[in-house]
Amino acid sequence: MFAGVDSDHCMQSPEGLEDRLSMGMFVELQESSITVENMAVLRNQGCDGLFSLVTDDVPPDKLTKAGHLDFLMKLAIEKGLPFESAIIATTLSPAMRMGFRDRGAIAPGKIADIVFLRERSKDLPVTWVMKKGKIVYSSTNNSCTLDPLDKSFNDKFYRTINTLPIEEKLFRIEPPIKEGYQRCRVIEKNPANTSTKEIFVDLPVKVGELLWQEAGLNMVAVINRYGGDSYALGLVGGNVIRGGAFASSYAHDHHNLLVIGDNVRDMTTAANWVVKSQGGMVFVSEGETKACLHLPIGGLLSENCAHEVAQASAAVKDALLNHGFKSSNPIMSICTITLPVSPALKITDKGLVDTLKVQIVPLFTS
Repeated sequence: MFAGVDSDHCMQSPEGLEDRLSMGMFVELQESSITVENMAVLRNQGCDGLFSLVTDDVPPDKLTKAGHLDFLMKLAIEKGLPFESAIIATTLSPAMRMGFRDRGAIAPGKIADIVFLRERSKDLPVTWVMKKGKIVYSSTNNSCTLDPLDKSFNDKFYRTINTLPIEEKLFRIEPPIKEGYQRCRVIEKNPANTSTKEIFVDLPVKVGELLWQEAGLNMVAVINRYGGDSYALGLVGGNVIRGGAFASSYAHDHHNLLVIGDNVRDMTTAANWVVKSQGGMVFVSEGETKACLHLPIGGLLSENCAHEVAQASAAVKDALLNHGFKSSNPIMSICTITLPVSPALKITDKGLVDTLKVQIVPLFTS
């Protein structure tokens, strides 16, 4: 708090939640933090306006099926948060936190973005939706009228993959020995969450070639896509891809070009798909594109409608699941291997990062 960090959106416990609120910290609650115990803390402390409900990296296919903040509101009420508190936590509270003083409440001088409910119910039975004073949705005929998307991005946002075509030789790992066994630092991925472990594996080396595939590992590469020539190679164990490769320009938080797979051929094909497409994510197996999602705006955004993005995202997710990668959110699980602020071993274009010691560490160890 003294350093200026006055909000937190990470997973909360009742004790941690009480501590943060007592210090005056603004708390942002993701789905994982909406528990009976946490809602009891919020209810008993009467801290409306000091917290909000938030989404964080919700896959498009889940977003279109389960919902957005409406889903979190229903869940919070179900777990014990009063109805009025849930409304405040998704309207006025986040608006005030972000400095949007022209919205968040129904009052003179504010933007008339209003949702009309049929009754006071946790099911949130919507009858009308008003946008800027104009009704854009009615439950009577289930119709929605919105203005077309304003595609106002500058041309430079469509040219953000400034990387030369990728060659297979880029993915060659050269160990310091010619023959024998080389101990390597490996990112161990688990299926439960985005954290990783640092493990050490002795891998065979023959004629100067590291035989990482014999150990059932994946190779991961992070390549600078902003015009630099930096890149790093690493190894991933535990929860891995079998029989293919995944590449993405969406890779937290630097969003460089991420490539991971169990063979160099598919990794090269996947990487070049992203380069040629100027952004997106793809799964390749046996040299063929099995699923892809185009993200041409900054390598992160799509101009297509939510349902089209959800369909493509679901196809990529299914491809990962069908090729051995186990996770409830496989895309996010992979795309946080590059997130050097969460435990414990991650990778960027600068190399492997020990996030606990906050330092770059070598792939090879003695």
